[in-house]
Amino acid sequence: MKELEKYRGRHTELVSFYLPAGYNLQDAINQIVQEISTAQNIKLKSTRKNVVAALEKIVQQLKLIKQLPENGLAVFCGNVSEIEGRQDIRIWLIEPPEKLNVKLYWCDQKFILDPLKDMIKDKDVYGLIVLDAGHATIGLLKGKRTEVIKDFDSNVPGKTSKGGWSQQRYKRIREQALNDYLKRVAEIAGKQFSKTENLKGIIIGGPGPVKDMFYSGDYLPYDLKEKVLGIKDTGYTGEYGLEELVKRSDDLLREAEILKEKKVLQKFFEAVYKGENVVYGYKDTIKALEMGAVDKLIISEDFDFGKFELYCSNCGYEEVVEQYEHKLPKKCPKCGGNLFVEKLEDYTEKIVEMAKQFGTDVVFVSDETPEGKQFYSMGGIGGFLRFKVYE
Repeated sequence: MKELEKYRGRHTELVSFYLPAGYNLQDAINQIVQEISTAQNIKLKSTRKNVVAALEKIVQQLKLIKQLPENGLAVFCGNVSEIEGRQDIRIWLIEPPEKLNVKLYWCDQKFILDPLKDMIKDKDVYGLIVLDAGHATIGLLKGKRTEVIKDFDSNVPGKTSKGGWSQQRYKRIREQALNDYLKRVAEIAGKQFSKTENLKGIIIGGPGPVKDMFYSGDYLPYDLKEKVLGIKDTGYTGEYGLEELVKRSDDLLREAEILKEKKVLQKFFEAVYKGENVVYGYKDTIKALEMGAVDKLIISEDFDFGKFELYCSNCGYEEVVEQYEHKLPKKCPKCGGNLFVEKLEDYTEKIVEMAKQFGTDVVFVSDETPEGKQFYSMGGIGGFLRFKVYE
């Protein structure tokens, strides 16, 4: 996704084609053939040439497939050359990690990636509780999707007494009913959250003071209370209240993600300092991976090692290199002119696949923290070893 995001067409010549699970492959091919006919009417010659070439390449690739993958298929194709007048038609066929429900054909200056990006977001789950004295809703946040798992009313009487009750007696009855209600909320939340895999945190919200009472009192089990990331004011309970709580909690969710990254990298740097079993840098990490020695692989989200073609339009110099993209030369070594760069292969996916073969956990980290920036400066790749790797 990071590679595809970088590409920009000069005009609307990058094709995105999403085929949902169960879609008829021949119907998809027929649609693209029809689009080729339509594309012949594009006025700008270079755009017409690139779009038609991309569509023809898609047809060729789809004809090689006997049937769509179980989860559907996402196809991206277009001229990704950075050099004016030079054609480099490339195609990506991606089986989504989850069932694809959308069907889409689109030509634009960029690839349409949102349906896939939503699927590959962190799958950590967060517990949500919104409540006031009269109502409680318990739910989960999975990626971008909010799910209600329990919604119920309380039996807590209103603040105004009726029927001649004494004020003090009514107050005691209400306090007891509120206490029982909060215990019930905690009990239901505890049962639901304790059986939820990958629960990374809990957020509590509501329109009044009851949410604070619920958190500060001894209602939630200790292990769940430790997972509470924060408390937010909302105007509602119910399903809308959960959605409002998520919208107001961007800061908490981002802090939780950053904290997780910081802990991994702090442990890594501590191991480096102590000379324990860790490895970093592209060459040494790949060597350890090939030996099956890496227990947990860490990759920076900005890791950019790959295969590149360098091209000088001034003197015709060409060279294919394996290197970090940010370390590539900018000037031609022959004439001093500007070098154009064509990415031939991003190695990240290949590295992740290699890790999977050896049962290695893979963790991606950003460069939004000091630890993340330091890790990137060390090559943006490394990991914890299962055993010592000797030279």
